[in-house]
Amino acid sequence: MAADDDLKIYTDFLHEVASAAANVSLKYFKKPIEIQSKGPKLGTDFDPVTIADQNTEKAIRELIRTRFQIIIFRVKNKQPSKKEAITL
Repeated sequence: MAADDDLKIYTDFLHEVASAAANVSLKYFKKPIEIQSKGPKLGTDFDPVTIADQNTEKAIRELIRTRFQIIIFRVKNKQPSKKEAITL
């Protein structure tokens, strides 16, 4: 079925994204890493982030960008920087 084939493209991609995210994040598993707060920059008391979070997000964004060539904006930023806006 065509619909099943179309869906398989996306489910296969989601498995690829999950695997890539795991490969990045597991490098930091059970290792001491610094926890930073994005809170002051976002106007909140505490919003934790680690290098593992940031590098995992980068890997996911890159897979999405290269596969689907779409523009991705970071949700928590009020306006994306030129570096963060991915152009077609």
